[in-house]
Amino acid sequence: MLTDSLGPRLSGSPSYDKAAPWAVERFRQWRLANRHLEPFKLGRAWTLEKLTTEMTAPRYMPLLAYADAWSPSTSGVVTGTPVYVGDSTAEQIEALGSRLSHAIVLTARPQTEYLTRDRPEPSQGDSPVRTGNPPFPGPSSGKPQRELLARLQKYGAGVALAPSATLHGTVRVQGSPLSAADAVPSLTVAAEQYNMLVCLVKAGEPVELRIQVVSRSNHDRLDSDNVIAEIAGTDPSLKDEVALVGAHLDSWHTATGATDNADAVSAAMEAMRILTALHARPRRTIRVALWGGEEQGLIGSRS
Repeated sequence: MLTDSLGPRLSGSPSYDKAAPWAVERFRQWRLANRHLEPFKLGRAWTLEKLTTEMTAPRYMPLLAYADAWSPSTSGVVTGTPVYVGDSTAEQIEALGSRLSHAIVLTARPQTEYLTRDRPEPSQGDSPVRTGNPPFPGPSSGKPQRELLARLQKYGAGVALAPSATLHGTVRVQGSPLSAADAVPSLTVAAEQYNMLVCLVKAGEPVELRIQVVSRSNHDRLDSDNVIAEIAGTDPSLKDEVALVGAHLDSWHTATGATDNADAVSAAMEAMRILTALHARPRRTIRVALWGGEEQGLIGSRS
């Protein structure tokens, strides 16, 4: 249900807003107490409605690319020879000026550093395992990406492309609900194909791309929701103590979010279902929290 039927559950998206009530309804069927949605501030909702990314010259090739979350739409279909600024200084970018207007821009150098290993599992070895994601190599360019994108916005660039730092056609895509509504539309491209585009442009080949991003934002709803339910404690002196089990219900928008984090959501929900099926009467309250906004900085769990 979470991965196939509901699919990607980007925080605040229509899919997430279907997943949260679905979980509440399951808890209702299992007769958990105090089941409800608990809102927290996230930012504008966003969903991707259409994406086309193609190379049309010197030959046709569909490109593996995804819109960054909260990217604005392009102004219709953007076509043309991409402009490479990965090695450019601020002065060189300024000198391009009007050439950047409505242009497709390759914002980074070819990707040469990749994320190839995950962090160790906690059960491996005797040393403590560091929590959090492993260090992630970002795109490299002559100017920091944030400053570069601001200059591209100044000159009305059509769309900005950057490489993923993962191999073999895997594309790792993120984004921020704090992105400006008038920011340059942005895509992350599979590293192998991005590197090819840079090589072709630098060699003077007649490269032509065709890109369209259609996204939709909802500025009226700035909240998202955590899902809460519990099995009430029965001991008068201990029932206000809480054993908390949780997982994050949200995922990124480019995959179905199976291992990040539908598997843990399923485990947490099943643990609560088993306890209610056994008519457990714990002395302390057992509470389950399925939170959102994890991928945007632990927003729901902090709330």
